[in-house]
Amino acid sequence: MGALGVPPDSKGAGCTPVEHRRAIQGLFENTGILYGLDVTGTSGLAYNVGAGAAVCQRNAEDGYSIAWSDGGRVTAPEGGAGGVDVVWIRANDASQGDPDNSVQLGCSRGAAPAGCVPIAYRQAPAGSSATESRPATGDRVDYAKPRGAANGLIAYGVVDAAYMVDEDQAWHEQVRVSFALATNRHISLRWKAFASVGEDPGQAANVRMGSYYVQFRLDGQIKGDMAHSGSGLNNEVCDEIDVNRYMCSRIVELDLDVPAGVHQVSVWAYGNRSYLTYPVTLYRRRLEVIDRGLDA
Repeated sequence: MGALGVPPDSKGAGCTPVEHRRAIQGLFENTGILYGLDVTGTSGLAYNVGAGAAVCQRNAEDGYSIAWSDGGRVTAPEGGAGGVDVVWIRANDASQGDPDNSVQLGCSRGAAPAGCVPIAYRQAPAGSSATESRPATGDRVDYAKPRGAANGLIAYGVVDAAYMVDEDQAWHEQVRVSFALATNRHISLRWKAFASVGEDPGQAANVRMGSYYVQFRLDGQIKGDMAHSGSGLNNEVCDEIDVNRYMCSRIVELDLDVPAGVHQVSVWAYGNRSYLTYPVTLYRRRLEVIDRGLDA
């Protein structure tokens, strides 16, 4: 066992290379580009790669390394029958059978070799002889994420169909999304909806008002900050949203600590049945799941 930053002493006690890599792995959630390594085509069978760094891994047991490259030019396969070019970076390790300890850039057709991190995907038409004519594909290039950092928007769902909120004193699902968390996280659930109670002719239109209730459910369990008892509700946890004749948007947010794993979140609506209010019609509504970082 060794500590990152403490070299082996005269007796060999200290941080070994594999311990070094495992310590680096603790800093990142995944392998991928850190920055740079931009890929551009040329008039021949080669790609230019800009300077940059990536987090690499040879295999699942080896830990991570941080590879820096000054960039360079890599040879691309000939067009042939066509396919997908994968430009990649790799951290060689002579102690594990590689010819040297260099950082290697390369390009393969179809898939990157084991232990390589893809940095670009390009579509190669059949017979093409210039990489500048090979467009990017829809394949995703991964970027390394620092462990514990907020990942922002991780899931969302949108419904555009108009819906008059039923006043039958029952809850009706509006939007549902699924998401996965690699670690215990602090997340925000964000509901945004456009709604209106419509309008009557004349000045009386300005006095129209109404409301409806929304409820977040995580894995089927009701989540929220406050209980309501109006309009047939029996101290149920939810949020009341006011609505007028204008097509206004309203936002409701809820912060939660959620364990690692696969989850589902949904938003449900409940109409205000009071004789003093007008029926509410919902239009575009959106549910977002936002990752704020590690939980407390």
